[in-house]
Amino acid sequence: MQMLITTDLDDAVQKGNVDMKATIPASLTPQKVLELDKNMEDLILKVMNGILQELAQEGQAASLDNPLFLKKLSNSDMDELM
Repeated sequence: MQMLITTDLDDAVQKGNVDMKATIPASLTPQKVLELDKNMEDLILKVMNGILQELAQEGQAASLDNPLFLKKLSNSDMDELM
């Protein structure tokens, strides 16, 4: 269920796909939305930290501006981590 919600949120934010006639489930409370957002943010930070550590071990610049960091981040499969 959480993966479905996450996918729908991602589609809405990234692609602008919003079904304005959709019924919001009673279980999707404002608190639940905040929890989902926090979980996604935690996951993203975990992945980013891992990539930065990997770059540092490789002797690369551990920087958010490093093109290699951006490439590795875009190639990350966040779904596998959830």
